[in-house]
Amino acid sequence: MSSIVPIVENDRLRGVGQRLRDLRLAAGETQTQTANSLGLSRQYVSAAELGANITLDIVYRFADHFKVPASSLLDSK
Repeated sequence: MSSIVPIVENDRLRGVGQRLRDLRLAAGETQTQTANSLGLSRQYVSAAELGANITLDIVYRFADHFKVPASSLLDSK
């Protein structure tokens, strides 16, 4: 399991987190279901959705899981 990453006050990171949450909800998954699919803790998924500074590897794991381009998680356009 990955360790919890501190949440940073950053609009870009909050935007990534919101997009992750939106994708999870659209997929009809709980944080626990998403976490189990990605090999993460539920707390890590929660922190990511709240704007934690996650690694690029985790961005790609989320993107692959939700079948979206990683760039769509990073860019709000």
